[in-house]
Amino acid sequence: MRNKESFICLLFSVFFIVVLFLSGCKDDDANRPLSEIVYQTVWEVTETGYNLDNGNSYEDSYIVEFLTDSTGILVSDYGDEYFNYSIDGRLVNFDSIIYLILEQTDDRFVLQRYYNNGDKMKRVLTFNKMY
Repeated sequence: MRNKESFICLLFSVFFIVVLFLSGCKDDDANRPLSEIVYQTVWEVTETGYNLDNGNSYEDSYIVEFLTDSTGILVSDYGDEYFNYSIDGRLVNFDSIIYLILEQTDDRFVLQRYYNNGDKMKRVLTFNKMY
């Protein structure tokens, strides 16, 4: 009987220690501002556009390098294009085009915006870190 009680006590102690350890771990990615994550980094970007009126979609890819805390360069098949950006909370402003941050980690983040160009559109930008 004593061995059974000792085993249960040991099992409970191990469980308690594991719970304390896991509760002490925090998700630093979620707390780290996107402005720190992108500073002087290079990202592969997949742009997906959805026409919400007719269901059509398109996909494009390019490279984005964030050079400073406010400027970057987009490298695509169409050439290189410098841009200005700012980040305010969950909003990213690329040359007056504002996106909402849907998710972010140190290696990936996703932006989204809705707009109307005669059709209702949704654009999703998925950034995957290269270096």
